Amino acid sequence: MWDAIKKNVVRPMAERLGTIVATSLVPFGVHADSAGMLTIGIIGVGLVAVDLIAARFNRKAIEKSNG
Repeated sequence: MWDAIKKNVVRPMAERLGTIVATSLVPFGVHADSAGMLTIGIIGVGLVAVDLIAARFNRKAIEKSNG
């Protein structure tokens, strides 16, 4: 049962964590100065990249478990 929870709940949430945090930063970049907006944008792109890397590792793990 724990394997099913890990496979169907924990991994997908870990994949989307970067996107969730990045989108929560977007409203803070609207009224900030240019340097602040650039920093928030870079952090957002980095978090989305982490999200995509986690998705890749999840797909590899699923392919490995399916044989």
